[in-house]
Amino acid sequence: AGGIAEAETLLEAGDTAAAAQILTALVQAEPENLDARVLLAGALAWTQPQRALDLGEGVGADARHYDVAQAVRTAARLLALELAALPADPARADYLAALEALRSGDFDTAARHLIAAVEANRSYDEDGPRLACIALFKLLGRGHGVTQDYRRRFNMALH
Repeated sequence: AGGIAEAETLLEAGDTAAAAQILTALVQAEPENLDARVLLAGALAWTQPQRALDLGEGVGADARHYDVAQAVRTAARLLALELAALPADPARADYLAALEALRSGDFDTAARHLIAAVEANRSYDEDGPRLACIALFKLLGRGHGVTQDYRRRFNMALH
């Protein structure tokens, strides 16, 4: 379990690539290791959403890393959204810009636009901007610069 603890520390610090290496090896060695699978899914959510979904398959609400599995599902949904189908709304332009930024791995720009979308219409796309922000911060980790720079602004936008 030392590998899991090390990976969790790396994920919290925002070092997704290093964590993914450790977790990939763990999952190969122990395919039934649910913690390793879910954490690897979280590390791959923005770059390999389908693989992340497969890894997090069947994670129930009682699982230790259920919040990560939920964030993975949110990320996969966002990355698969048909942008043209999103309805007109004051939040739409920022939401679209955020989704484009997420797809290219520009998390700073994504966070900025998601917060603007929350401010414009928090409930747009079935609460999409708010859920996307929560998933982004969860998957980047508390120690990631984007999470540190934008979490407070996000909380203020909600209130």
